Amino acid sequence: MRPEQSIFIFIMVLLGVSACAAPVTSPEKAPEPLTWQPYYSTHGVPVVPVLNEHDVYVLSETQRETFMRWFEAPAQQHLPPHKRLAAYLENTLYGFSFNGSTHTAQEAAREGEGNCLSLAILTAAYARLAGLEIKFQRVNSPPLYKKYGDLMLISSHVRTKILKPDVKEASASENTLRIARGGVIIDYFSQFDNVTGGYVTADEVTAMFYRNHVAQALIENRYPEAFWLAHKALTLAPTDPENVTAMALTLRRLGRGEEADNLYQRSVEAGVNNITLLSNYEKRLKMVGKYAQADEIEKLILDNEDHNPYAWIALGHERLVAKQPRRAEILFKKALRRAPYLDDIYLGLASSYFLQGKRLLAEQALLQAQELAWDEKSKLRYEKKRSVLESF
Repeated sequence: MRPEQSIFIFIMVLLGVSACAAPVTSPEKAPEPLTWQPYYSTHGVPVVPVLNEHDVYVLSETQRETFMRWFEAPAQQHLPPHKRLAAYLENTLYGFSFNGSTHTAQEAAREGEGNCLSLAILTAAYARLAGLEIKFQRVNSPPLYKKYGDLMLISSHVRTKILKPDVKEASASENTLRIARGGVIIDYFSQFDNVTGGYVTADEVTAMFYRNHVAQALIENRYPEAFWLAHKALTLAPTDPENVTAMALTLRRLGRGEEADNLYQRSVEAGVNNITLLSNYEKRLKMVGKYAQADEIEKLILDNEDHNPYAWIALGHERLVAKQPRRAEILFKKALRRAPYLDDIYLGLASSYFLQGKRLLAEQALLQAQELAWDEKSKLRYEKKRSVLESF
């Protein structure tokens, strides 16, 4: 039996800005780098020049002068450097939006607009000028979904921390206990249901810039350009499974399905336990009629212990779009075990129940979603959905 519809997931990144305080967690230990180049070839793909990673963060001379003039002005010296940069950002946030384009630092500063990743890149550029250190941290937050043909784009989120200048006291010895270094968290979102994750490197964030452009190139059928962008992202951050996924999806568009399969299979062999990558591989196997192997990959997905509830919510919604409500129900229930307080999960369950003809369960799930919603607008939305459901 052929699969009903295959929707491949592509993770885009949204990083953002707005000063607020937040707890700091320890960096996650990075896995050993993997080499992917032996599993696909650049031969035969028309060369399309892509932006050098250095140029992603370069500001124009005028932009640099404007910032440094403000940053070094006597009127701003009452603020410590990291808070001074945060204040500058707060004064330049107008025009940036959640759904904007992914820009370089120079483009974002010139146009005064862009998405959250553009704003984070701009933050990093200013921090370099000011001689300040920054860190990037993953945040598990409610994703956005956009579907283009058989490609579903799902947003993910990373935030920035501008570190307080490290002034070492002369009296401090090597054995002095140091508390976590202070700083200012720069985050476009500050929602109650966000969960902080591990830190990511600057190279990983730069790779996210290229990966976002891979998505746009795929949507616009610019496959050779998507290939070289994905190649750049994978070279910069080979341990990020989302970059492997981006390359595999691009290879499939280029008619290089065997090479895409090589990447997926190598990922499984290396123990890359990423449910987005595994889900795409499962659908790929079904497309080529390898159902026994697909079943094995599905078992890996269901046995996965990913603690991010939004990862399971995203996968559940993908199953709904693919008209697989029973599988969606299973995935939403995995999210429920990790975060029973999220109304989003009950909304997903309600949809999966409704599509299976389980109207009573759908009504109960919507009622639970309404009770868990934190704002009146969401409560009203769930109430309207219940009213519509009751009218059937």
